Amino acid sequence: MTTAAATTTVAAMTTDTASVVRAWILALSVSAMVGIWLVLARTPFPTPARTEPAAQVTPVAAPDPRIAALQRREAALRLRAAAVQRRYDARWAAYREALGQRQAQIRVAAQQAVAVPAFTTSTPSYTPAPSAPSAPSTSTRSS
Repeated sequence: MTTAAATTTVAAMTTDTASVVRAWILALSVSAMVGIWLVLARTPFPTPARTEPAAQVTPVAAPDPRIAALQRREAALRLRAAAVQRRYDARWAAYREALGQRQAQIRVAAQQAVAVPAFTTSTPSYTPAPSAPSAPSTSTRSS
């Protein structure tokens, strides 16, 4: 083997192995990153150990004035919603009543329309004048 041939062979092997080495480095770094991510995601923050005895009662904190204001607002809104619902129910009942009356009027009008005979032109209401007798018809046959 000549020196030039050996140099090209070593250069070719170096570029081939370099891409394989890069692929392995990439795979190992990605797997290491995923492993670290899984460990950190499992327990992101350490929880402090509980040192209070179970028999000790914690004092009740004073209620937050913002919570009290929200509860008052909720009660007022519930009252308002109940009033709106009553008004809606009254309007709906009035609508249903008016609809029932209108439907009754429509039924009466339909019954009256059926009772009145319709104007027809098939039978004349006058007596036609007598017409002259027609001439006898003769038919000729050609054979």
